[in-house]
Amino acid sequence: EGRLPKEFVQEELGNFWANRSDYPKYLKKNPVLVETMRTLDAACLTLVAFSNAPRLYALRVLEFLDLRELFPDNRLFAAEDVLPACKPEQESFQKVLSAVGAVPSSTVMIEDSMKNIRTCKALGLHTVLVNEPKASESASGGEAAIYGDTPLPTDASVDVVLQAVEELLQTLPGLVRHRFEPPVSRSQGEAGAAAPCN
Repeated sequence: EGRLPKEFVQEELGNFWANRSDYPKYLKKNPVLVETMRTLDAACLTLVAFSNAPRLYALRVLEFLDLRELFPDNRLFAAEDVLPACKPEQESFQKVLSAVGAVPSSTVMIEDSMKNIRTCKALGLHTVLVNEPKASESASGGEAAIYGDTPLPTDASVDVVLQAVEELLQTLPGLVRHRFEPPVSRSQGEAGAAAPCN
């Protein structure tokens, strides 16, 4: 009937997902991704994870993927950190940017959701669309496309398109020098610089 057997409690849902999810069934460990993220971290870029999932579940996903060390608590944002807003609402992204002291023009959002890409572009962020193939079909889009959020690589909100996030350093080698320099075919010029780390 669409009714829950008892009143919804946010913390209980987070605990349920975190403790009962079959991570190996739905996630694949990826040493290339880990090394890519470590390279960006070593270049003193501020890495931030932002999910609409409950915090405990997001933590467990990062742990399973061997990425947790790169996202300390103050750089991991989940549903309860931005409520009552959530992605793709501008207020949720603004809350995250403010919390980490990020300037939109010096921030890169890597996403598979066009809704989130469009919101981030409207806020002044640089955008990278991960247009990965779906596991069950030859069409593209990954998880976002499953929910009807089909990627549109030619959309004006998209600065760079990747087939997999592991292509990030090949496609945007300037990131390790704190420069967002899209390939000439998508670029309208050089943009974005960040201060070196302390």
